[in-house]
Amino acid sequence: MRPITDEALVDANPDLLIMMTKGLESVGGVDGLTEHLPAVAQTDAGRHRRIVDMSDTTVLSFGPAAADVLDALAVAVYAPEAAG
Repeated sequence: MRPITDEALVDANPDLLIMMTKGLESVGGVDGLTEHLPAVAQTDAGRHRRIVDMSDTTVLSFGPAAADVLDALAVAVYAPEAAG
């Protein structure tokens, strides 16, 4: 991993961002993210509020539940209406 500049983020224009819950909470949720990081607001992910957050401990567990974690992320990314 390496830091990304605002310009590079806007140029990459992600459709979706995956964040850890505590990171998202630290900026005040999705509203805070787009307010404090204007580059995020300029991406499709920011404009359409396509931010997926997952518990820090869950996403970093790398244990026997890894398949379940990947399944949950796949549902959040590709079929969010099925996530309930």
